[in-house]
Amino acid sequence: MKNLVIFLSIASIVCLLGFSCEKEGVADSLPPATTTGASTMGFLVDGKVWVAKSDDFKLPKTGAKYWTSFGLEIYGVNSKSRLELTLKYPKNGKYQFTTEDAIRYILYDNSAPFLLDITDPSNSLTITRYDDKVISGTFSFKLRSSDGATVSITSGRFDIPVK
Repeated sequence: MKNLVIFLSIASIVCLLGFSCEKEGVADSLPPATTTGASTMGFLVDGKVWVAKSDDFKLPKTGAKYWTSFGLEIYGVNSKSRLELTLKYPKNGKYQFTTEDAIRYILYDNSAPFLLDITDPSNSLTITRYDDKVISGTFSFKLRSSDGATVSITSGRFDIPVK
């Protein structure tokens, strides 16, 4: 009986440690692809997880605002970079890029920003919900900086209230 109690105690500790380690990994995974206005954005940059989060409670981690002069601006920020999508004519469904659209991935290390190469056929954006309250979607892009560096953004998703 004493051995059973010791075994169960050790097994419980191992399980608790295992679950706490799993929770730490969740913070580094992509948010789910939702359509509820959950204020989320995440993607892979050259295979590494990027998630919108703000260390400053005054600054939002994501945002979406429609400007009559240039369209809908969607953004996500974290401590190292910012992704901005400016869509001239947003609508539900697969989005076709125009020269008036802008996708910018900006690193905060003062390097040149990465911009969408509109001619790359692998670029993809699907808007799964767009109304006066929420914009949600999935995306993948190949981006290039003015100095020739490239990044691949894949498995992207956003779900942001529209202001």
